[in-house]
Amino acid sequence: LFQKAKARWVLRGFQDKEKENLQLDSPTSTRLAFRLTCQLVANRGWDMVHAEMKTAFLQGEEYVGGKRDVVAQLPPEAGHPPYMGAVLVKPAYGLNDAPRMWWNRLDGFLHKEVKCVPTRADRCCYVLYQAKPTGKQNRAVAPAKDDRPADWLEQAVDYILDPITGSRAAHMSVLAVILIHDEDLLIAANKVTTQNVMKIVRRHFKIGSELVNAFTFTGQRVEKKNGVVEVSQQKQIDELHEVALPKRSADKEKLTPTEHTEFRSVLGMLNWLQSRTQFHMSYRFSRSASAAASPTVGDAKLLNQTVGLLRGQSTEALLLAADRKNPCSRP
Repeated sequence: LFQKAKARWVLRGFQDKEKENLQLDSPTSTRLAFRLTCQLVANRGWDMVHAEMKTAFLQGEEYVGGKRDVVAQLPPEAGHPPYMGAVLVKPAYGLNDAPRMWWNRLDGFLHKEVKCVPTRADRCCYVLYQAKPTGKQNRAVAPAKDDRPADWLEQAVDYILDPITGSRAAHMSVLAVILIHDEDLLIAANKVTTQNVMKIVRRHFKIGSELVNAFTFTGQRVEKKNGVVEVSQQKQIDELHEVALPKRSADKEKLTPTEHTEFRSVLGMLNWLQSRTQFHMSYRFSRSASAAASPTVGDAKLLNQTVGLLRGQSTEALLLAADRKNPCSRP
């Protein structure tokens, strides 16, 4: 039985005449930023809050200042005459620029309201800094005119190169790390900071769910127990299936187009696993991937063996614990 009924108005974005001139990319956080965040949580004893935005694309940046005019046909269920249309104030589902407009608003929100700074290595990994009681932030400043020529030149070079060479974290303490991936928001900080950040988030966005220290992020199950962060993919392993093969004797026989498609599908699922938690399967995946262009029955059998090994063994999880000997483990 259905637990919840939901209807969504989806526009025909492929009919948008301006689609070729729109910025369509929507950045997401990298796996490296996610792992480093989990390790930082374990080192500092932080909490992790996962917030899933409700109808994210409908909360995107508005079409203001003549940015673009979008007129859409209303669905018959709306009860309006067919000659009436709708002028969109914000993007709707189906529009090509909806993901980018959503990211623009979320990115601007983290900048202006939360006062976060994106890292240089990952545009969707944001850090909330706080100046330490002593010391000054290591950022280049505009050179003073009354300095000596040699000093002025050196300062000018530093000023031009910053922020490429300067460190935003110098003489600063990290209060929180925030990752964004589509409609998912992951906040890592102590209890007080996470509560303060979430208060700001709730004032500006509609949230569908909010989970603490036990959630699923980008297809990975994350749980923090006794100071250890565990990342697993048991659900994805259970969904793995073998390539269906009829009884054949020749391993060198080429796969049929249907079997080839299924081979690539299983290979894609295996790639997702071996690149995130099931690292011990990397070699087997590499062997199968090298035959993806023109696989044989023997290649499919080898891939099926890999699937059987994953499904038949106990789940390998990524465990991230605090390094008590490392000074970086301390807040």
